[in-house]
Amino acid sequence: MNIEEYINSGVIEMYVMGVLSDKENKEVTLLSKAYPEISAEVERVSITLENYALANAKTPGPSVKPLLMALLDYMHRFETGEIPTVAPALTKKTKAEDFAKWLERADMQVPAAYDSSFAKIISHTPECTTAIVWLKDGAPKETHENQLESFFILEGTCDIVVNNEVFSLYPGDQFTIPLRSTHYVKVTSTVPCKLILERKAA
Repeated sequence: MNIEEYINSGVIEMYVMGVLSDKENKEVTLLSKAYPEISAEVERVSITLENYALANAKTPGPSVKPLLMALLDYMHRFETGEIPTVAPALTKKTKAEDFAKWLERADMQVPAAYDSSFAKIISHTPECTTAIVWLKDGAPKETHENQLESFFILEGTCDIVVNNEVFSLYPGDQFTIPLRSTHYVKVTSTVPCKLILERKAA
């Protein structure tokens, strides 16, 4: 076989990225054992792609982990028999009692120890996700291009800063972030701020 032609075919790059079929993977593995040049090229491509990934890696924001864990928990609950329900939309007339059936559940409580935030998804549809969220210090700066984000404060207090304008929120307050507005949350109470978070497709 023409080893140089094989190396230049792109198949080794696809092998390292894991996009070949089982049959093609076995072929590259066997050829790597038979030809030192192919083995060396597999190693070179692996190192090159790893270095590229490390150079372009982005550290996820602090809210990514709690929301990912909340999604996994939500999926597990339905796999074990929970029936999906749709949470009421947040409005200026929203009351804490509107969410009583979730707030009173034993599995919807915050753990004794958690990092800076914790979340429990209570409702999810393609158009809207609603969760109970606990914030110890606040939430980082972000901008939503295609989601309307609303808050309803249950416990504690916080300031929501939207385009440098401060909105102080207290239990019973509801607030919607204007679309495409840069905002962040700062907890102002000595206890974590517990709230209902709604993210709705805009």
